[in-house]
Amino acid sequence: MVTRRELEHILKKLDSFVTCESYSGFDPYDALNTSNFLLVNLARNRYLRLLMIQGLKRIPLNLRVFLGIRKERNPKAIALFLSSLVDLYSRTRDEIYLKRATELADWLLQANSSGSEQFYAWGYNFPWQSSAFYLPRNYPNMVATTYTANALLDLAAFIPNENYKQAAYMAAKYILNKMLRKSDGTTWFSYTPLDHTKVVNINFMGAYLLARAGVQFNDQYMIDLSKAIVSFAVRTQNEDGSWPYSIAPEKRWVDNFHTGFNLEFLHKYQRTLQINDFREQLEKGFEYFDKNMVTREGVPKYYDDSLYPIDIHSCAQSIITYIICKNLSQISKNRAEQVLDWTVNNMFNKNGGYFYYQKYKYYTIRIPYMRWAQAWMYRALTLFLLDGSY
Repeated sequence: MVTRRELEHILKKLDSFVTCESYSGFDPYDALNTSNFLLVNLARNRYLRLLMIQGLKRIPLNLRVFLGIRKERNPKAIALFLSSLVDLYSRTRDEIYLKRATELADWLLQANSSGSEQFYAWGYNFPWQSSAFYLPRNYPNMVATTYTANALLDLAAFIPNENYKQAAYMAAKYILNKMLRKSDGTTWFSYTPLDHTKVVNINFMGAYLLARAGVQFNDQYMIDLSKAIVSFAVRTQNEDGSWPYSIAPEKRWVDNFHTGFNLEFLHKYQRTLQINDFREQLEKGFEYFDKNMVTREGVPKYYDDSLYPIDIHSCAQSIITYIICKNLSQISKNRAEQVLDWTVNNMFNKNGGYFYYQKYKYYTIRIPYMRWAQAWMYRALTLFLLDGSY
């Protein structure tokens, strides 16, 4: 088992890596940031966009320099680093963490992509084509917006600066104005202002932000809507305790980190409103997650029925899920330690101080993606080291 002292050293090396890079890096999905003339023209076709994105993220070699793709900051990655720095400050009271957190928060305020002075919202620093819709570069989405708003609220608890709190509140208003959907007696959030998809995990994320902002700003309307949205998301749980990625027939797969999101944010939602209404669903979901998403040896699976690729995002979210939901099971402590031990021994570059992207049966993709790998493992390591029970 990796010792606590060794983990502190790993976090220090990772911190050195990300700060030397100024929190900028490549992303598995940044293919459409290419400046290559031929590829730019090919990217006008939906299917070729999908091919470019999926192809580049599966190649073990990093071809981005040759394709004219630059290292950049991603708002969601910055939000993950921000929340972690705030946590580190809250436990150590080392002012350097607070200074760095404030610098990142100010950058996020400048990166507002809502298109309006009335709101705040954030997206990804690359155009993105999914099977359902296309998003331009920096176009707001639910995941980036909720993570960033929550990170700003984390910092606002220690900084007497109303700008951070107000930005988070205006982000909560943005998702209400732009992504709230109602149909046939059901209330839910779409992934972006452009679509009407019913992706499960983003509804737990959105509901948590509404509940948190509603409590802090005494906004009962937000709290009431959060209850309707959580009710929808909870109802999508399968009989065996799993949650599908989406209720769309073609997207009902079950995977590791989206399941982890559901458990994490439903748990945080209940804690915020000081309720215990969904304890049964959480316990059932946690049991399914533990039995089907992580092997007995502590190896995070990608899907419930498939081990490979072993993804660093699954590693990080597994650790986070076991820590956040530790009150659901006595095995959480041991399981978090197992996953972290396996991840450090198999996915960490000790010389470079960064984590790999994916491990397949016969090869490993060692590209040090900033958002997908470093930001998530920075968050997981921070939570693990700062939790008093570990």
